[in-house]
Amino acid sequence: MKNGKLYLVLCIIFSLAMLTVFGRAFVRQIAESVAGSENSQAQIPPGFAENADVEDMLTQITFTGASFAAIDGVTGKPIVSYHGSEQRRPASLTKMMTAIIAYENLPLEATLTVTSDSLRWHDRFDENGALIYKGLDNEMYTENSVEGTTYTLSDWLRLLMMHSDAVAADTIALSVSGSYEEFSNLMNAKAKELGMNDTYFDNPVGADFWVNEKSGEYDYNFHLITTADDFSILTKAYMDYEVLAEIAGTATYILPPSLDGSIAESRELTNFNSLVSEKDTPGYSSDLFSVIGTKTGYTDEAGCTIAVTAVNPSGNKVCLVYMSNSLDESDHYYIQSMEILDYIFRYCQK
Repeated sequence: MKNGKLYLVLCIIFSLAMLTVFGRAFVRQIAESVAGSENSQAQIPPGFAENADVEDMLTQITFTGASFAAIDGVTGKPIVSYHGSEQRRPASLTKMMTAIIAYENLPLEATLTVTSDSLRWHDRFDENGALIYKGLDNEMYTENSVEGTTYTLSDWLRLLMMHSDAVAADTIALSVSGSYEEFSNLMNAKAKELGMNDTYFDNPVGADFWVNEKSGEYDYNFHLITTADDFSILTKAYMDYEVLAEIAGTATYILPPSLDGSIAESRELTNFNSLVSEKDTPGYSSDLFSVIGTKTGYTDEAGCTIAVTAVNPSGNKVCLVYMSNSLDESDHYYIQSMEILDYIFRYCQK
C-alpha cells in the first residue's frame, strides 16, 4: 500500500515537471511567434495614405492627359485616381498581361518558334516582289524574326517587354494556347482573378485596330478596353513576379543568336522605356525615388500610355498608370508621370 502511494506521488511529481518543461516551451514558442510577427510587421514600409486629394495634386502638377491611377505597390491599396474608371485603350501595356500568362504557363527555358500565323502584321512578298499577304499594320513594331525563328521564353519575354515586339507577343500566345482566342480567354480569366472588372482583352499585342484589306483603311475591330484603375492593378501583379520585374527594369540586354540559326548574331536590346534605360527625364527625382519598371505603349487610338513602378529608400513602392488623349502627348507623358510620382512620394506617405 505504501509502495502504491509512493508510486502515485512520484507520478504526480513527474507530471508536474513535464508540464513545467513543456509549458515553458509552449510559452517560448508563443513569444517567438509574436516577436516574429512584430519583426515582420516592422519590415513592412509605412506605405501611403489612401485616396489622396487629387484636386490639390492637380494644382501642383501639370497634367494634360486623360486619366491616371496609382496604387501602393506593396499593399495594393489605392493612392490616387483621376478619371481612373474611364475606359481607355491600353496599347502595348497589354503586354504585361501577355507576359504574366506566359510565365504562369511555360518554363523560362521552353523554346518557342515563330509560325506564319504570328507574322500577321507586315506585308509579305514572294521572290518576285508580288504581294502574297496583306499585313494588318505595317507600322506595328516587330523585330527581324522570320518563320522558324526560335528563342527561349526568357528571351522572347525580353523582346516583348524591352522592345515591345508584336511577333514576340503573338508567338508567345500561340505557343501557350494554340490560338489567339484561347489566349485571350486566359487573359480575361486572369483579369477577373485580379479584380480588373472593367477590362476586356482580345489580343496579346495591345492592338486596337485592324486594317481593312479592301480599303486599306483602319477598322477599329479589336475591342481591347480597360481603365487606368484596372491597369494599376495589373502593373502591381506584373511587378510581383521577381523574374518579370527584373526584365522590365533591365536597361540593356545582349540577345543571343536565335536557336534555329535564322538570326546568326547576338545584338544589344535597349529598353524602349527611357525611364529605365536613360533616367534623365526632367522631374525624375532620383534622390526621392527610383524607377524600376514597367512598360510604355502607344497607338493612334490609345494615344500614349505608360505604366511606371517606382520605389524610395524606405521601401515604399508606387505603381502608376498614365493614359493620354493622343499621340501629341509623346513629349509630356514621361515628364507628367514623374510629376505625379514626385507628388505622391513627397506628400502622400504616412
